[in-house]
Amino acid sequence: MGVLPETGVAPVPVEVLESRLLEDVRALAPGDRLPGERELMERFQVSRPMIRRVLASLEARILVRRVPGAGTFVVSRVDLPISNRQPPSLHAAAAAADRELRTRLVSSGEDVVPACEAAQLGLPANQEALGLVRVGDIDGLPATYSREWVLPERARNLDAALGVIESVYESLCAFGFEPQRGRSIASVEDVPAEVRSKLRHRKPALAWRILSMTVDARTREPLLISETWFRMDLVRLIFDFE
Repeated sequence: MGVLPETGVAPVPVEVLESRLLEDVRALAPGDRLPGERELMERFQVSRPMIRRVLASLEARILVRRVPGAGTFVVSRVDLPISNRQPPSLHAAAAAADRELRTRLVSSGEDVVPACEAAQLGLPANQEALGLVRVGDIDGLPATYSREWVLPERARNLDAALGVIESVYESLCAFGFEPQRGRSIASVEDVPAEVRSKLRHRKPALAWRILSMTVDARTREPLLISETWFRMDLVRLIFDFE
């Protein structure tokens, strides 16, 4: 093994560097900031490219999150129950974790539930609906991208309600329903380019994709169909179905 010409100290092997940084990450609390690249270079006597290589590896393992211009932070994720026993609400999950979730409506209008999604959830072809596109930020960071279809005669003015009440769950409650998560299909998939731009993924990445039906707990009638992408470094899904 060679030595660094400036110091005469043998550089730390990349495997050892990753192991030591992993120890640092585990010693910190979620949301804590790691030392900067220059400090890590001096501490371990390694080059900047090696530091960045190891940080990229830890980020790929969803252990840290690198924010351009701000630094590298220990991942702090919101636990979202995917359950038919708890409210289908990311707002409630974020509040329970003392995090701020803000969602905004990107577009709305008359639409048809896509054939693939309709078939997967047992809906008829060409099912008409009010289509919504929304994005959600957790503590100012893009975390979710949703396409939602509100079924006819359920809550036609839901898009207007979302201008006042950001939570779909709370909005449906305001319409007199008891929303409950019905059938859900979860997968980890490559993020499409359109979604990646909304979630600010700088390169091809994986994310949770949840296709779900929300029903009225009293009547079991479908209320809402949703396809939601979740950044894996900001949201952790907890599956709990009876």
